[in-house]
Amino acid sequence: LADDADETGASDLLFAFEDEGEIDRGRAAVRRRDRPFVVETGGTRIVDLGTAFNVVRADNRTAVAVSEGIVLYSPDRAKLRLVAGQAIDARDGDTQPPRIRRVDTATVGGWRSGLLVYDGASLQTVADDLKRTAGISVQIDPSASRLSFRGTLVVDKASDRTVADLAALSGAKAERRGDGWVVSR
Repeated sequence: LADDADETGASDLLFAFEDEGEIDRGRAAVRRRDRPFVVETGGTRIVDLGTAFNVVRADNRTAVAVSEGIVLYSPDRAKLRLVAGQAIDARDGDTQPPRIRRVDTATVGGWRSGLLVYDGASLQTVADDLKRTAGISVQIDPSASRLSFRGTLVVDKASDRTVADLAALSGAKAERRGDGWVVSR
């Protein structure tokens, strides 16, 4: 990346060049100051126009959240303009543009400092993030698969506390099994 750009990633695969990058799986936070930076993921282009934003790619889904400035999502097709405090969640193959939703700018990219913030995410999404961000293995039992999570998890070395908070805040229970956890109703 150029001297005026910054990217932070917990990606399985992130290619970064001077003015563009590609994410197959994982997440990256991008901050660009002087000229556009393009991220390609899931067949979609995301164009940063002097901003700070977060991209998450998993299971044929792409999530984009903007903490500063402007991002163009899919400028060739959907042509969505996202400003600070806005986010989208898109699935590969969607025929309609994703809906823009509000997001707290202070939480965008919070995973870089050990905070995971959710507003109605599936427990599987949270489990995937815990694995990717902190290496905490959490399996969601079918009995809890329809539960959602609203809240903030502090990710630290004490995975017991993080998983206990996840279970308590989602109305579930957590049980240690081997090297990981199982969350059930």
